[in-house]
Amino acid sequence: MTTQKFNFRLEPALKHRQALEEQAVTALASAHRELIASRENLLKTTALLEETYRETAPGSFDLAENLRLSFYRESLASARRCQEEEVSRAGARVEQCRSLAVERRRDRLVLEKLREKKYAAYRQEANRAEQKEFDEQGTQRAALRSRYLPGFGR
Repeated sequence: MTTQKFNFRLEPALKHRQALEEQAVTALASAHRELIASRENLLKTTALLEETYRETAPGSFDLAENLRLSFYRESLASARRCQEEEVSRAGARVEQCRSLAVERRRDRLVLEKLREKKYAAYRQEANRAEQKEFDEQGTQRAALRSRYLPGFGR
C-alpha cells in the first residue's frame, strides 16, 4: 500500500493568516490595556478634582490660597477633558482592533474549513484506494486457491 501524505496546497497561506490573526489579537490586547490605563488616569484626575472641592475649610478665607486652588482646579478640569478624549480615542481603537481581529479570525477559519474538507476528501480517497487494494488481494487469493485447490470455490 502506497498512500501519499496529505498535502494542503494553501498551508503557507493558512500559516500566514494565523500569524495575522495573532498579530491582531496582540494589538487588541495592547489597545485594551491602553484603554484601561486611560480610564484609570481619568478616574485619578476626577478624584483629585473632587478632592479640591472638599478641602475648603469653613470660616477661613485666604485669597492667595483660593486663587491657587482655582488655578489647580482649572488645570485638573483641563487635564480631565484631555483624558476623556484619550479614553474616547482608546475606546475607538479597541473597537477597531476588535473588528480587525474578528475579520482575521474569519479569514483563518475559511482556510481551515477548506483544509478540513480537503483532508476529509483525502481520507475518503485513501480509504477507497486501500479498500480497492484489499479487494484485489482477496480476488488474487481466491483465484490462487481455486487454481491450486480444486473444488474450493464451489
